[in-house]
Amino acid sequence: MVKEKNKASSIAILIVGIIIFLALFAFQGKMSQSNKTSLNGIIAQLQVLISTVLVITNKKRGFISALILNTFNALFVLIVTVIINGENRTLPGFFVSVCTIITLTVIYIYLVKTVKMHKELNESYEQEIQNNRIIKEKDEVLQYLAYYDRLTQMPNRHLFMEKLDENINNKSNCTIIYADIDDFKKINDGYGHSTGDTMLTSYGERIEKICGDKNFAARIGGDEFGIILNGSLSENEITKIFETFKKAVGEPVSVNGGLFGSTMSFGIATFPNDGRSSEEVFRCAETAMFKAKENGKNMAWFYRKG
Repeated sequence: MVKEKNKASSIAILIVGIIIFLALFAFQGKMSQSNKTSLNGIIAQLQVLISTVLVITNKKRGFISALILNTFNALFVLIVTVIINGENRTLPGFFVSVCTIITLTVIYIYLVKTVKMHKELNESYEQEIQNNRIIKEKDEVLQYLAYYDRLTQMPNRHLFMEKLDENINNKSNCTIIYADIDDFKKINDGYGHSTGDTMLTSYGERIEKICGDKNFAARIGGDEFGIILNGSLSENEITKIFETFKKAVGEPVSVNGGLFGSTMSFGIATFPNDGRSSEEVFRCAETAMFKAKENGKNMAWFYRKG
């Protein structure tokens, strides 16, 4: 809209400029016929000014128009006053028009180069913005991949350990649950990895739903999930929460019209009772999970020292 308005204004200036130039030209001709040349200098300066305005405001159109007007003016002076009348007193007017044409050509060339340079700078600036946007998007993708699991879209082990570190650094009591799907390899081998992937995604969604905003869940391995329960909880409270996870995992997963199910073994450790660092507490929960596997699977096992 603004561009069209500017274009219309430039054309209006072009038309008005041409009309004024021709009017001055006609007035100059009449003055010359009356042998009154005292105003010729002023008229010539006005014509130069108008020609310059035409070039600046309309660029190529203005340059062509000013070129035609000044060429016609120069030829008129040359033919009428010198060739026909055999006089040379107005010959300087011819040279004024010629000099005006040369000056306008220089101005136009400079304008073209300036516009081209401005365009190149804009293109370079836009390209730089585009490159920065691409780099930013790549950084965001890389950051996401560094902290989140591609399949389930859950936080990964790296973010899980950072979250656990944060709790420990803040000396916030918490419970770590290390959950591992029982016999998951048989599911992948027997029904295909796509079935296994669907089950992993479904289990992840169920675990996250139970955790809500208060607690934290992540996929920490191929068929393993980590859960951080915030706050100081008794074994009885932890057991009730475990039973909720166990029930959710026990519900079959629908894959391509078929129903598939599995169980999980859960290892449980607490901070600060079972460890003082994130790695120590994590290893305790993992050790407890292996104990659950050894004792029949599909159960929770609390870590016990010694």
